[in-house]
Amino acid sequence: MNLVGADLSYVDLLGADLSLANLSGANLAGANLSEANLEGAYLWNANLLGAKLDFAIMPDDTINDHSHGDDSDDDSDDDSSDNEI
Repeated sequence: MNLVGADLSYVDLLGADLSLANLSGANLAGANLSEANLEGAYLWNANLLGAKLDFAIMPDDTINDHSHGDDSDDDSDDDSSDNEI
């Protein structure tokens, strides 16, 4: 199922079978995806802000979040070490 870029914001998708669906770039903000089957769905850059995912079938590897670089574990302070007085 091809739903690339679809606006599904606030849509009630309770129990929907979205397995293997291509939802890349889709807007699912506020959507009800409770009990939905998202197994194997492609959700790259999908907006899931506020979406309800209660009891949704969604394996851990469905969403691969590489969209932001969190450098919070980096304890080095490169800016200060480059300054010479």
